[in-house]
Amino acid sequence: MAVLIEAISVVVRTDAVLAKFSGGWEAFKAQVPNRTLCADKELARVGFLEPADMAEFVASLERGGLVHVADGQAVDFVVADQRQGLSAPCAWANFGHMHVGGDPAKRIAACRFAGSTNTQLVAPPGWTYEDSLSRDVAGAGAAGSDAAAANKH
Repeated sequence: MAVLIEAISVVVRTDAVLAKFSGGWEAFKAQVPNRTLCADKELARVGFLEPADMAEFVASLERGGLVHVADGQAVDFVVADQRQGLSAPCAWANFGHMHVGGDPAKRIAACRFAGSTNTQLVAPPGWTYEDSLSRDVAGAGAAGSDAAAANKH
């Protein structure tokens, strides 16, 4: 499966949450400051419009025991920008684009676990393309263009 990437997204390995995050999945969900969480069995995604809000969430993940970047590589989670892709090299996640319902006019950014062949999209509850940032990528504004620079460790 693939998780939706809009604006600035934090993509987390679900196995890392289960194995390393203090309090496990329930504690992780409690750290999510908005309603953008979506997850499959391999990846979870939380979206942000503002780099400062994303940075605060990243700090909470690190306090919980997850590692963002080590030796220049994403470890347990990676930041993804809807227009620019992943903010750090990441062996376990693939960033790309897909079309909602096979419609070429409905192009979105997505991230899936490396090696996965399932292209089904997982999005936050209630998400529709028609009401999304993906419909107007410029809707991510300056926040999207600042994501990679704001999140390099």
